[in-house]
Amino acid sequence: MLNNKTKLLLVSVVSIFVITLVGLWIHKEFFTLYINSTNPSKNSVPKIVSFIDLKFNKDISSVGFVKSLPSSDVLDSYSINNKVIRLEIGDVLNNPSISFMFEDIKSTDGYAIDDLEIEFKLVDMPESEIPKDQLEDILRKQDINTDKNSDPILMYVPYSTLNYSIKPNLSRTRADGSVIVDLDVKVELSMADVRYGVDKKKEDYRNQVIEYLNSKGVKVEDYRISYDYIVPSLY
Repeated sequence: MLNNKTKLLLVSVVSIFVITLVGLWIHKEFFTLYINSTNPSKNSVPKIVSFIDLKFNKDISSVGFVKSLPSSDVLDSYSINNKVIRLEIGDVLNNPSISFMFEDIKSTDGYAIDDLEIEFKLVDMPESEIPKDQLEDILRKQDINTDKNSDPILMYVPYSTLNYSIKPNLSRTRADGSVIVDLDVKVELSMADVRYGVDKKKEDYRNQVIEYLNSKGVKVEDYRISYDYIVPSLY
């Protein structure tokens, strides 16, 4: 059996251990700023993604700088709502992952993160497995575009696949003030495409875009379509 001195020593050790854990938790929770969770999770972001939420342990007041990788086209915009920074996602195309670099994230009570980089793995998912909140947000954005203009093509774009994306361009207007819808297509060729033949694959992807629009009853000849090709180097 343990004598009283040994029992007292064990109680003291356990007490110190518990107090240390509580102290570390208090320090982390109240005296540091960090990400509690993300939506979607970092390792399971659908390639058809509308937004990514970063939830912090404190209310956020400002972000000094944010950059998306591998391209600035990945991030359309961001917003702050209490503890959440929402990243509105643009073109991810066939990238296996996307990353975001932040500088000078500040909380409302004065704490800060000087530098932060966070990476998300992109996953192919059938529509039935894409999170409901993502699908609802995609539909919401399409409804907003439709409200801005009665052109029915806005029911079908933005649209993206692993290799290309179609976005509406609403920068032109008619004399009566109504918006002219143009289409901007971005195509990201793979190394296999380059080896197969760049010109041939460009034509293939143009045909895929036209086939998609035709399948929705869109008269392609009624729209100005601009193509932007990203071609990897063999060297």
